[in-house]
Amino acid sequence: MMHLSAYLNYLHHERNLAPTTIKTYQRLLNQAAQQLSDTLITTTALQNYLNQLHQQGLIAQSLNQHRAALKGYFHWRQQQGHHPHNPATNLRIAKVSQHSLPKTLTPEEISELLPTPSENDLLGIRNHAIIELFYATGLRLAELSALNHEQFHTQTTSLRIIGKGNHPRIVHIGDYARTAILRWQNKRPQWAKEDPALFISQRGQRLSHRAIQLALKRHAKIHLTGRNLHPHILRHSFASHLLQSSQDIRGVQEMLGHQQLSTTQIYTHLNHQHLSKIYDQTHPRAKRKPNNT
Repeated sequence: MMHLSAYLNYLHHERNLAPTTIKTYQRLLNQAAQQLSDTLITTTALQNYLNQLHQQGLIAQSLNQHRAALKGYFHWRQQQGHHPHNPATNLRIAKVSQHSLPKTLTPEEISELLPTPSENDLLGIRNHAIIELFYATGLRLAELSALNHEQFHTQTTSLRIIGKGNHPRIVHIGDYARTAILRWQNKRPQWAKEDPALFISQRGQRLSHRAIQLALKRHAKIHLTGRNLHPHILRHSFASHLLQSSQDIRGVQEMLGHQQLSTTQIYTHLNHQHLSKIYDQTHPRAKRKPNNT
């Protein structure tokens, strides 16, 4: 697409978007450019492109990302005088279906994930603290990876996080997570005293995003057979369980660092599923399949 480099510079310097967000936009727009290279850019052409992605199996959430990338790019083009109008303004996508809702763990599965590791299991103590912190705060992978050792001390009950788009927020840390982190900190100095990172590798270096993902996957293979574990499942579980307990969607929005309430509202679908399941199982007038006699 024309002027893509200039647009990415605009996202970085004027919109102050996070590098990971900019890379996502770059990837999506490059993909669109390859498919639309010989096509006159119109609303119909862009809608056909999204329809094709849907036919290929992309879920509504992914299609939303594509639409947002196109809409933002052509809005910028219009502002710059390169395009008379924004052809992506009225693009439509399928509604979020039950199949595209984020996967979550049950509270019982969370408990299975978090047995107390032995004093000699240094990696177990580290991974235990990582999982406790993910589930206690709903942090994104990049946010947790960026944490530093000095941010935590015995009395720490909350953290100031700089999230997507350099937007700050406060996350609160419960007793379980704080205890797990302090236990890890008591072991951490034996490995590396110079690196400021809270979570480090066996080489004493800050854990990369990929290293954290692999650590969770290995941990789940041992403690939660049959379930694939990644940071976003813990983030989704945090949000879903908190919303079920508090019914405060605005509070959950703030804790997750969502700029739009509509992003958080997907968890109300999960909550309704939970309530529906309870109703079907317990209410005396709930519809049940008749027994064959």
